[in-house]
Amino acid sequence: MLGNDLIRTLEGYLRYLKDSGEVVEAFVVDMEDSWRKLIKRIFPQAKIIVAPFHVIQDANRRLDECRKV
Repeated sequence: MLGNDLIRTLEGYLRYLKDSGEVVEAFVVDMEDSWRKLIKRIFPQAKIIVAPFHVIQDANRRLDECRKV
């Protein structure tokens, strides 16, 4: 686990993985667009999988917004 969720922290970790020769096939992430873009920039071949929990969480949040309207 990283100490925080800042883009520069994640970028440092991803670059460390790449520089150490790690073969990365996939990442499981939340729905943060900036994270997906960063991962694709550093590991263009890697598949990005959105964690199912985050998909459901987003759907529930959107439904709640509709209910309020």
